[in-house]
Amino acid sequence: MSFNFDPIKSPPFNPHKVSGGGNAMNMMSSFEAAFVDEQVDKFVSNSVSLSCLSPDSKSLHSLLRDGTIVTRFLPLHDTSSSAAAGSGNSNDNGNGNHEEFSDNSNSNKSIIKSITTHLPSHMIRSFKIDSPLEIICIDNDTPSKIIMTHADKSKTKLLPLICIYTLSSAFVIQIQYDVQSDAAADAQPNGSILQVQEPFEAHLTTTSSQIRRIRPAPHSYMYNSNTFQTMCNKGAMVMLTSNADVVLFHGYKSINQKHDSQLQLQPEIQFELQSYSETITISATVSSEQTDMTPLADFCFLPSSPSNSHSIWNAISILLSTQNGSLYVLSPIVFHGTVFAQNQIEEGKEFLLEIIDKYEFSPSKGAESRRAKAALQFFQDAFVTSTRGGGNGAKNDKYIKANILHHELSTSATMWPVGLQPIYTAQGEDYSGVECMELLSPPSTSGSALADCGMCGVVLARNDSLEYMLIPAGENLIPRYAFESGEDTKYLDGLLCGSAMVMEEVGFDEEDDEVYDGDGDGDSVSYLDRGRKVVLVSDPVDKTMMHRVSEGGVVSVTTNVLSIMEGRLIGITGRSTSISGQDTIKTNAWASISIVKGALKELNGIVISGDAQFGHVLVAVLTDGTTESMNVTAALYLNEARNQLDMERSDSLLTLSDEARENDEALKAMLSITPLHEQIKPHFDKISTGLSSMSKIIGGSTDPRNITPGTLATFLATKQSSEQNIILPLKELNSLVEARQKYLLTVREHQIEQIEKLKEMVKTLEERMEATNKKKTILEANSNLLSEQSAAVLTTARDLSPGITESERQYFKDIKRYEASCDKYESSVEVLRSEHDKLRQNSHLGVEDIRLSGDQANLCQNLLDGQNELLLRVQSEVKMMEKKAETLAVACGLEDERKPLVAISDDNN
Repeated sequence: MSFNFDPIKSPPFNPHKVSGGGNAMNMMSSFEAAFVDEQVDKFVSNSVSLSCLSPDSKSLHSLLRDGTIVTRFLPLHDTSSSAAAGSGNSNDNGNGNHEEFSDNSNSNKSIIKSITTHLPSHMIRSFKIDSPLEIICIDNDTPSKIIMTHADKSKTKLLPLICIYTLSSAFVIQIQYDVQSDAAADAQPNGSILQVQEPFEAHLTTTSSQIRRIRPAPHSYMYNSNTFQTMCNKGAMVMLTSNADVVLFHGYKSINQKHDSQLQLQPEIQFELQSYSETITISATVSSEQTDMTPLADFCFLPSSPSNSHSIWNAISILLSTQNGSLYVLSPIVFHGTVFAQNQIEEGKEFLLEIIDKYEFSPSKGAESRRAKAALQFFQDAFVTSTRGGGNGAKNDKYIKANILHHELSTSATMWPVGLQPIYTAQGEDYSGVECMELLSPPSTSGSALADCGMCGVVLARNDSLEYMLIPAGENLIPRYAFESGEDTKYLDGLLCGSAMVMEEVGFDEEDDEVYDGDGDGDSVSYLDRGRKVVLVSDPVDKTMMHRVSEGGVVSVTTNVLSIMEGRLIGITGRSTSISGQDTIKTNAWASISIVKGALKELNGIVISGDAQFGHVLVAVLTDGTTESMNVTAALYLNEARNQLDMERSDSLLTLSDEARENDEALKAMLSITPLHEQIKPHFDKISTGLSSMSKIIGGSTDPRNITPGTLATFLATKQSSEQNIILPLKELNSLVEARQKYLLTVREHQIEQIEKLKEMVKTLEERMEATNKKKTILEANSNLLSEQSAAVLTTARDLSPGITESERQYFKDIKRYEASCDKYESSVEVLRSEHDKLRQNSHLGVEDIRLSGDQANLCQNLLDGQNELLLRVQSEVKMMEKKAETLAVACGLEDERKPLVAISDDNN
């Protein structure tokens, strides 16, 4: 099923004038020229992750190559005229989550189908230098709020916070759109950029690093089809850089919503995104020696269902993967202001105290006690319960907020560098590089045997395969820090290293034209420049399904491997008397969406809706903005039926059919002529039978006059039998042999003719071969001459035009980035310059031009009176000091050398 959308055209941009703060760009005077029209060249990107779903799974956001963000509301059905007119029914009206606006004065209702937002020119220019890698939503569960109601009853709403990142930049975008009260049905308004921030700009510029991956923090209990027990701030996210830095952006402060009347007076207060004073923190920097000189490729958060014991350790840990498939864990990774369950924090502290009491004086396991002490110090610094208003949680509260940034002491454990924990080392060197990784949803959200045993699943996506892995989690991932001693590091690494295992591997027959070259020579595409060409999307409904997205389309994979492992763990741990009914691993893969290579419409990205109202739907967005939708559940059932039919058909085709034999024309012609031995065999059998039935007549010659009737009858019977059974078959046999002889003579003559023709062809080929050999000799001589000339030309060309190295190519890219940054800040400089000119002009104005109110005049008078009192006091003190100085000078005999002080007379007051 496909839904095509017409191109959306936007009127000229008319921005709202707002005041920005922090790293935000002031868009008051530059947006009129900052937005591009439809004639600007498009940027190019090979990423298949340029579409994302909102946190509430009710809107789809796509970044198109013409520099626009198109927001569509799910489901993508057309709106009927009756629903658009409105009939006083419920807000749904069968139209799903289309944004609706109704006026109480009439029954007309406006339904918004899509919103188009044009990006600023400096972002388009940045995308042309470095292609965008991904678009992600970093907002809360309920991001869309009415922020202002106008006098004409129209309303202004916000879209979820969106982050778009490239190799060198990460843009956080706040978009607003207006809902008109008199808009027609199926309205398609235009969004406007409210603010653009780059939270990681300072770090990327200072360290000269590039972005490998950015993931939003878990902003809800159910996030990305997995369960989490934490709630992070709006906009919080983690960045992994090429320098192996794990950088945390702690999000934006929550601003209390005010009444609509106050918003009409000062709407710009609500528009400003306010971040914390310390916007980012570097939790860890992984050295190449720690990962066997293999760069990091991706990371993900671990599931942390509060129904499982000790799930607090997953909630503060992230999993990292290298390009060769080795896995590592970083813990603790906590965002400032993250909401945790109080009982989970207390259980974690009690667990650490038990370890300290058990191994504190152990000579062999003292490292575990020291690790627990450091982790306990982090818990005490990050999760402080207090009954005072300034604390981050009260003693009786069920939830507590993490305090990572606001500490009086600089030695707080929240600022300690986090240590790397190896859990799996990939074997072999012939693996293709890991592109990305994704968590496997547990078979059940509560009471999972895997979670109780401290295990969870993860999928690694390579260029040509998927690897399903089982990794340790839970209480195995106690926080560790980089200042551990060498002995403690070796001992603690040995506890987890090698504890992960590969459960299943699914291979794909896909060709990739751009192969990573580790040496970086030639025109090979570097690992970073490849972009996000392979993406994994976990299914929100079917926990056994994973969707692999690439340039060739979408491949859906289902497997019960995690359920099998859980069943075996249940049997091992004794939680059940029998193992689960599933005892064999069943993995199935099929192409949900196929894209022809080199097609004009390439894949932009996909989203999967698991909403109970909208259904289990996969929506694929193409690069021209059109969409293709399919029911995932129906596709799954059709694929299962097809596989069953193929299995039944394969059983019936075990032997060779007669149809295959008829397809061979040569064999058919040969079988049409009956062999001679089959033709003469019946005649030989008849002759043999006739000869065997004849009996020998014994006796002398019988005179004709002595012939009796019996003798005559015997003679006639013998004659008739010999004619029928011997003579006639011999004649027929003779005719068959003669006919076959003539046929063979004809065949022989035909074959002799063919042989003569073949002899002529061989003779012609020999003549041609002789001529070819002569030409070959000439061409070889010319080839050697051309090779020498080409080598000379190449040597001369190398001397004349030196090649550009990879470092120089990156240098030129950096120059373009700096040019784009200069253009980006020109608008801010112009605003500051205009404000400076105004202040400078006001500084030269006389007193008569200043208009002050009564209160302001009284305040200025009081300030003048106070300054007068201060000057009089200083004057008296100076006179006293002058007298003391004169007395001291006389005593020292320096009265002639002393320079008199300038007198402060009353006239100068």
